[in-house]
Amino acid sequence: GPPAMFAGELGPSTIVGSAAFNLLVISSVCVIAITPGTKKIEDTKVYALTASVSVFAYVWLVIVLMISSPDIVESWEAALTFIFFFLLLLLAFIADKNFFRAPPLEDAQAPPTTEPKSGFFARQNTLAFNKTLFANVKRIKSNGKLDDKEKLRMAIEAMQPVTAATYRHNGMTWLTGKKQRAELDPVTGLVTRPGHADGLAHQRKRVVPVSSASLAEESTAKLGEEESQTRLSRVSTASQPPCARIKFLQETVEVLECEGPALLIITRSGVMDIKATVEYATADMTATAGKDYVAASGTITFEPGEDIKELDIEIIDDDKYEKAETFRVVLSNPSPGAELARRGKQAQVTILNDDEKDTSCRAQIGRCLGFNSDKCDIIMDEWKEQFVCAITPGAEEGEKPTKLQWTIHVITVVWKVLFALVPPPAMLGGWAAFWVALGFIAFLTVLVGDLAALFGCAIGLDPAINAIVFVALGTSMPDLFASKTAAQADSSADASIGNITGSNCVNVFLGLGLPWLIASVYWETSGPTDEWLARYADNKNVQAFVRDNPGKACFVFPAGSLGNSVVIFVACSLLCLLTLFVRRLTFGGELGGPTKPKVATAVFFCLLWLVYLLFSSFSTTGKIPTI
Repeated sequence: GPPAMFAGELGPSTIVGSAAFNLLVISSVCVIAITPGTKKIEDTKVYALTASVSVFAYVWLVIVLMISSPDIVESWEAALTFIFFFLLLLLAFIADKNFFRAPPLEDAQAPPTTEPKSGFFARQNTLAFNKTLFANVKRIKSNGKLDDKEKLRMAIEAMQPVTAATYRHNGMTWLTGKKQRAELDPVTGLVTRPGHADGLAHQRKRVVPVSSASLAEESTAKLGEEESQTRLSRVSTASQPPCARIKFLQETVEVLECEGPALLIITRSGVMDIKATVEYATADMTATAGKDYVAASGTITFEPGEDIKELDIEIIDDDKYEKAETFRVVLSNPSPGAELARRGKQAQVTILNDDEKDTSCRAQIGRCLGFNSDKCDIIMDEWKEQFVCAITPGAEEGEKPTKLQWTIHVITVVWKVLFALVPPPAMLGGWAAFWVALGFIAFLTVLVGDLAALFGCAIGLDPAINAIVFVALGTSMPDLFASKTAAQADSSADASIGNITGSNCVNVFLGLGLPWLIASVYWETSGPTDEWLARYADNKNVQAFVRDNPGKACFVFPAGSLGNSVVIFVACSLLCLLTLFVRRLTFGGELGGPTKPKVATAVFFCLLWLVYLLFSSFSTTGKIPTI
C-alpha cells in the first residue's frame, strides 16, 4: 500500500527544543565569549525583523495546532507556513538594502554621475583591488612554511566576506578532527594554522605553474603602486588622456596536439613611448590544465617602442584520442597609461586531436555520454583525496596528532569515511554531490530519530522529553560553535545573534512548513485508510472532522503538550531579547561588557533554558495541565 505519512513525536518537539537551546544557551555562550570590550548589533533592522519573526513563528504553531484547526494541519495552513519562509527572506533583503528609506537630501539633489564599467576608471578599481590583495600577500610572505599558491589563496580569502556558513563549517571541521587550512587575519595580518591545504591537494598533480606566477615582491610592485586620486565625473572621449591599447592579435587559435606550444600574438597600439605591462592567465573550458595544457600566468612587458609580443602556451601530447578541446587565455590589469582594447581581451585556444580513435567499449560509452577523460581523472583524484582525509587524523603537516585529535578522529572516523562517498562537486556540475548528500542527510535523520526513540525507550523517557533535551542539543551543536566563533571573530554581533534568530525562523517555516505541506496534500488527496482511522479513533477533533467530511482524510498533528512548550519558550524568548536590549543600553553592546554582569547574564540565560526544560517535561508527563 501507499507509504504512511503520520506525524512523529520527535520532529516538532525537536524544533522547539532546538530553538530554546539556540536562543538561550548559545546566546549565553556568545555573551561570555567576548573578552575584553563589548560588541553590538550594527544592522538593527534585520535583527529586529528576525527576532520578532522568531517569536511569531512559534505563536503561529499555537494558532495552527490549537486555534484554527486543533490537532489538524490543513493544506492552506501548511502552504502559508512554507510561504512565510520566502516572505522572511524577502523582508530581510529589503531591510538590509534600505529599499523604503528616502535618500538624504544632499544625495537626492546631487547631479547623477556614472562610473564606467571599463577603461581608465575601471582600471583604477582593479588596481585598488590588486593593491589590497598583494598587500595581504606581502604580510604573509615571511612565513616560509607556505608555498606561493597557498599564500595567494589566503590573501584572496582574507578579502572575502565571512558568513554564518563559514563559521559553521569551521566549527564542524574542529568537531570532526579534520585538518585545518592556513588562514590570514585580514586585520592583524597574522597567519594561523599554517601547513597543508586540503582543498588544494589535488592541484599539485594537475597544475604546472610557471615562474612568472610566483609571488615575488618585484613582480607585484607595479600592481601595488599608488594611483593618483581621480575625481569621478562625466568627461568626453576627447578629453581622455591618450594611452596604449593592448589586445590579442587573434581571438581564436587552433593547434594540433603534437605541434608543440600554442603561439599567441599580443599587440600594442596608441601611445608607444612608455613602458606598458599587462597580466595574462589561462583558464579551463573543455580542456583541463595539467592534462591537456600547462597552466600559465604572468606579466607581459612592452618596452618603449615595442608593439608586439609572443606568448607560448605548452600543449601536452597525451597520445589519447579526444575531441577538440578548448581553453582561454585572458588579459587583465594593464599598467597605468595602458588599457585593454574593447575586443581582443581574451583568446580561445582549440587543441585538435592527432591520435587514432579509441574503439574500445569503454571509450565509446564515454564519448556517447560526453565524458571528458581528463576531467574524470581529476575527479577521481579528488574523490581519493576525500577518503585519505577521512582516515587521517587532523594534524598539521609534519606534526604528530594530539591526543584530543586522535580521540575526535576515532569517534568520527566511521562517519567521515561514510560521507567521503559523496562525489566531488566537480562531478556533473555539483548535482551528483547534491543528491547523494541529500540522501545521506535523509538516512542520517531517520537513523538519529530511531536511535533517539530507542534510547528514550531503554531509559523510560518520554519521546517528547527526549526530543527537547538530547536530540535538540545534538542538532544545535554546529550552531553553537558557529555563533561562538562569529562572536569572537567579527567586529559586531550581527553574525552571531543573527544566526540564532534566523535559524529559529527557518526551523519552523521550512523545517515544519515543507513536511506539513507534503503530508497535508497527500492525505487530502488519498483519503482515509484503515490504519489512519484506527490510529486516531480516540482523538475527538479528528472524529469531528470525519463526521463533517465523510470519505475524506487530513494530516493529523496532535498538539499535546506542544502548546505548553511554545508558551514557556515565548516567555523565555521575550526575557532573553529584553535582557539583550537592556545590555545594549547599559554597556553599549549585546555581547561582552564587565565581567560580573557578563557572567550574570550567561547564568540567567542558562537558568531560563532549565526552566523551559522542566516546564516542558512536567507538561509532557501530565504534572502540569496542558493549555
